[in-house]
Amino acid sequence: MRTEHRPPPLSQQPFSLSGSAEQQEAIRRAVSYILANYRGTVNLSELLHLTGMSRATFTREFRRHAGRPFSTFLNGVRLQAVCRALGETTELVGNIAMDHGFNQLSFFQPPFPAGNRVNPSVYRANRRQEQNMGTT
Repeated sequence: MRTEHRPPPLSQQPFSLSGSAEQQEAIRRAVSYILANYRGTVNLSELLHLTGMSRATFTREFRRHAGRPFSTFLNGVRLQAVCRALGETTELVGNIAMDHGFNQLSFFQPPFPAGNRVNPSVYRANRRQEQNMGTT
């Protein structure tokens, strides 16, 4: 008669957070990379290589640690930078968008109103008005 070897139940195995800490550190590296390179092309494949994660693990862990999917996070970083530039420069809106990682204006225009509820020109005018009111 053959006896089958079974591992002990999970409740009897030691618990370790090291895997979670390693994944959190990997996501921190990915976020740092995004913040440093958002103006250019940020490929998921680059982030997978940087973190050493599979696509499924990266997708799950990025959402868990950053609070939103990678593409949403990247667009949010880009939109924040565009908003800052709109308030600080007189550069054309299209040039600002292109300078901040939106390779085509069709990729820029849908997220801008959704995130700011106004088009870029109105946003810029509102920012200028706020700045003028703060200096008077």
